[in-house]
Amino acid sequence: MERRVTRFPLLLPEGEAYQYEVENLTKCCTNTEDLRYWVEHFLLASTSVTRYALEANHFLRASGAAALPEGAAQQAAARFVLEWERWSAGLQRPVSVWELCLERERLLREVGFSDAYAHVKHNENKAALCLLPALLRELDAMNDEDRLQTLFEGVFAGNIFDLGDGGGAADFLRCRDKLPPRPWFVDDFTAIKQRFADNTLAPYRKGILFVDNAGTDVVLGMVPLVRELLRRGTNVVLSANSTPALNDITHPELVQVMDQVALVDTILADAVRDGRLKLVASGNGCPLIDLGQVSVELAEEADSADLVILEGMGRALQSNHSARFKCDVMKLAMVKDAHVAEKLGCPLMACFCRFEQLPGK
Repeated sequence: MERRVTRFPLLLPEGEAYQYEVENLTKCCTNTEDLRYWVEHFLLASTSVTRYALEANHFLRASGAAALPEGAAQQAAARFVLEWERWSAGLQRPVSVWELCLERERLLREVGFSDAYAHVKHNENKAALCLLPALLRELDAMNDEDRLQTLFEGVFAGNIFDLGDGGGAADFLRCRDKLPPRPWFVDDFTAIKQRFADNTLAPYRKGILFVDNAGTDVVLGMVPLVRELLRRGTNVVLSANSTPALNDITHPELVQVMDQVALVDTILADAVRDGRLKLVASGNGCPLIDLGQVSVELAEEADSADLVILEGMGRALQSNHSARFKCDVMKLAMVKDAHVAEKLGCPLMACFCRFEQLPGK
């Protein structure tokens, strides 16, 4: 059944075309060098993609889910690489990173791999959930100001881990402690802190938070931030991909994770029970996000929101670096690709903390 999608209602300017990619940042068609970089980047990654897909196939079969027979799985992996190389080599027109992402996911599904990173996400979610209670206790022992900065540092530290690179609490805490010192490459944190501390302003009514990777990223990075918003009186809608893309958490996986989170934290459990914390699929299935085509359910939730948080390089930078909104928006990301870092003029692993606040808000 075809998903119903619509324009994200908080986008500006209303009634005008939404550009989900930034010229000279993600469009391969800007020049031949960019095109060569991104196509070669995806081609080099195709071997590891097939390895993950085969491992995911073993995981799905062991868990009783639908999977390809062993011989068919090997043939499917070989065909994916062949088809991807054939498609990439035949490019005779301008192409964007968005199209490259969608083509990769289409070919994976065509050969039978519905979720090439299912096992990685499952393992990372399980490991991160074991570490969450201790992290929440650490945060609860801090004063408001220290806790808020530590929460944002946690978002950056969690966003570092991609494709099963997480190594547990020690690595998360080590990465958090080794983040570049403030000021970050883009550092609007002081304005964020002032907005939360301003007693003349009411708390945000509702925040729409777009999450990124499974595991450490969402569980140890974003869940504590969600909890803080709830404590400060803000209702929260967490939005994840509708369909798989790399190791991005999907909506069904997020539902399972939050069921487990609710077992270890009363603040989050109460918010789920009271409807102050909702989980809504975004309508997308790509590491980037096209806010011109979100699910109708998400658009309905966004109508009453006054805060948007875009997390992750793909969502906050590559596809929405210049997107404008009719509410306050935070764009939080770790710059993890050398080519994107070059385009932005920042070092690799730079922290990007942008707060676009409406005047008088």
